[in-house]
Amino acid sequence: MDVTMLTPKTITGKSFFFDRSISNWLQTLDEQVRDMWAKGELSPPLLLDMYQQVKIDELYHSNKIEGNSLTYGETTEIIETNIDILGKPSKDQQEARNLSAVLDYAHSLGADSSIAVTQNELRRIHSLLLHRLQDDAGTYRTTQLKITGSRYSPPEAFQVPAHMTALSDYVKQVTSPDAQHSEFPIFSAAAAHVWLAQIHPFTDGNGRTARALMNIILMRRGYPPCIITEEDRPQYIDALESSWESGNLTTFVELVHENINEQRENRGWLVSLQARLEQVVSSEVKNEYRIWRNAMIYLKSQFRHIVDNISTMDTLKSVNVKFAGYGPLTIEKYASLREDNRATKTWFFSLEFNGDGRRVRYLFFFGYPTDQRMKRRCSVILFIAKNTIDGYERLQDISQSSIPDVYQIGFDTDSREYVTLGVSGIRERNLVELSRQFFDHIFKRDFGI
Repeated sequence: MDVTMLTPKTITGKSFFFDRSISNWLQTLDEQVRDMWAKGELSPPLLLDMYQQVKIDELYHSNKIEGNSLTYGETTEIIETNIDILGKPSKDQQEARNLSAVLDYAHSLGADSSIAVTQNELRRIHSLLLHRLQDDAGTYRTTQLKITGSRYSPPEAFQVPAHMTALSDYVKQVTSPDAQHSEFPIFSAAAAHVWLAQIHPFTDGNGRTARALMNIILMRRGYPPCIITEEDRPQYIDALESSWESGNLTTFVELVHENINEQRENRGWLVSLQARLEQVVSSEVKNEYRIWRNAMIYLKSQFRHIVDNISTMDTLKSVNVKFAGYGPLTIEKYASLREDNRATKTWFFSLEFNGDGRRVRYLFFFGYPTDQRMKRRCSVILFIAKNTIDGYERLQDISQSSIPDVYQIGFDTDSREYVTLGVSGIRERNLVELSRQFFDHIFKRDFGI
């Protein structure tokens, strides 16, 4: 794997790194952000306003990732009116108020480069976050923690202060206006987030503190915010786990890049994501969506099944294959794509192949069909993309000699058949045959097996 090693260290002493194939993406975004500043599309007041405009989005999703039960509308009402909502847990409502105070403080830190971001500021964030909820708000844990559902074990409590000193030294370095920055801002922000979550310095609230810290760094470096959404949660957790185990931040950096790029392209801070998705869906579309969704879930399970069994095949043991599944497409986004409108964050699953010093990744994401032959059969389809030096490219745009023969996969809800578009045109396909052939092509064309 061709990687870029960078300065911050994990708590095990290993360096964080990312696959150099994504450097072009980070460089391109950096140039685009710089261009926005040069044209006056961004300035210190505009950047602060941008963060304040997306505050509710950031607040809602950051709490939702941690299990908060409030809806987007309820979150908005509590923050704007400060009135309790009957029937909702008082803890969840206090969490919303607390995180609102955290984000106000974090945004002020991000906007004022004269203030050094130290351990004191991080403890202040945590103190605001757990105000009236925990007695140890703002203090480091004194006991060992077990992260639910994770194989990773954070450092012992007595080690936390030293680890936090090392982290805060790094944060001061990458947020100082006088520092010479050699790292991409996205990497610096992602590394700090992963590092704090890896230390897990507090008994609770580590994720929300880490996400606030990430945006402080981005803001200091002149970048739009990164909002990790509720639907990003599976990808987000998977990326964190991967980075803790190996120091490889590639997947995490890709997620941060995708979210920031969306903010830059769509001016997402002007219109709430939740508001854009609120639309009336007919009963006919609901029924169609239910059939289609079940077919897509089955398709994903078939690909996962093959990955689970590859390790048992002697001829393929030289290649490590990793499956990453993300959430299903929501009915609102399905309805939007069905009408040939754009929807964001439609990743469904990815396949990563590592062997013989090579890393190859295929991404399956939803979109609306542009080929009229597919459009007559399927309302929403899966595009397949491959990572290249310029980012992910759809298979139909890459030389046929180096890609699988299938470009797109759809499901005809009338005939109840899977339909593909590829080298041989439009075909109805048996799913088992389709998935096996896809893997056969990858092993042959990418790894010569």
